Amino acid sequence: MENCKITELYNLDETIAKDLLSKYTYPWEVLAHINDFILELGATLPTDEYNKIGDDVWVHKTATVFESAYIHGPAIICKDAEVRHCAFIRGKAIVGEGAVVGNSTELKNVILFNKVQVPHYNYVGDSILGYKSHMGAGSITSNVKSDKKLIVIKNGTEKIETGIKKIGAMLGDNVEVGCGSVLNPGTVIGKNTNIYPLSSVRGVVPANSIYKNKNEIVEKNYASFIEMPKVEIKKPKVPFTQKEIKTLWKHKNETFINYILIQLYTGARITELLEVTLENINLKDRSIYIAKSKTPAGIRFIPIHNDILDFVKFSLENNKKYLFEKDKKPISYNYYIRHIFKPIMEFLKMDHTPHETRHTFISQCDRLELNDTAVSRIIGHSNNNITKHYTHKNIDDLIKVINKFKY
Repeated sequence: MENCKITELYNLDETIAKDLLSKYTYPWEVLAHINDFILELGATLPTDEYNKIGDDVWVHKTATVFESAYIHGPAIICKDAEVRHCAFIRGKAIVGEGAVVGNSTELKNVILFNKVQVPHYNYVGDSILGYKSHMGAGSITSNVKSDKKLIVIKNGTEKIETGIKKIGAMLGDNVEVGCGSVLNPGTVIGKNTNIYPLSSVRGVVPANSIYKNKNEIVEKNYASFIEMPKVEIKKPKVPFTQKEIKTLWKHKNETFINYILIQLYTGARITELLEVTLENINLKDRSIYIAKSKTPAGIRFIPIHNDILDFVKFSLENNKKYLFEKDKKPISYNYYIRHIFKPIMEFLKMDHTPHETRHTFISQCDRLELNDTAVSRIIGHSNNNITKHYTHKNIDDLIKVINKFKY
């Protein structure tokens, strides 16, 4: 059964379990080894990226896990994943990057590739779901036959005796399962296939098809898979206006508006500020150390402007570990965009991106004709106009420059 092989179903570059899957021919052969693989891999995950919680549960620091969710180990929750309200993870589960495990969804002995969505009342057990596969509300994988016999994978007249009692479903990349569908034990669905809502599916469903029932399976129109080059029209960067900045100050006591003001008075990238720990803040020297940046020039000290000094002190006194936190927990980039920055912009009737705070700062420095060398140091740019005899600017010099800055 060539179409049931791992190599035919999945892009292994889209899962943290690549090394495990690449050892086997068929996906159901992997199920018995998920537990041990998680334990081995979890012990090697970088501690600056993953938190270990409870017994053998590793959660990436950018993942969102609701307090009402339950996770039993071993389990790995990858970067930017979401485990929502009342999700129930029973163990032996890998939740891939950007995957969603939704309200009252139950997982057991599964691998969810990156970007998988099981968002509403799903049961997924003893299954492997490929990249960007999606299960509609109420759709489930049935993993045990009613007669409790060992599962046989059937594809027309072909059969494979698995010798396994529990196998759910093997979904290839980009599979869409309609609401209320039941995937019977040992179901294998090829890449890019759509399952009609309320379907009862069993056996092997070909790739690139539409399934209504076992007698109504049609091949998709391949033209629909042709992707025309996208012309990306970038929105021009628009600085905050003086009026908008005054409005932010007027609402400075509203939750999280102080974070936007810190952005506007440091010129730092939001990705940099989200990584700033309290240990990186030195009130004596009036500086913030940017320890992580996308460029070597970005590793730098930023002077703390007088106008935002109280905001920085507030974080030092009230936060647990980071300059920017919510409920004493770190904030991921996606969470900041979706749940902090955008809602504030909507509340204040403004239309900006976080990067436009940096653009605003740089534009204002130019208007004020502040020292180019100092400004380059503050914002973390390598300045091509600086001569080989580089003028060293210590933090005191940078503070003098930043305190000339104003809106």
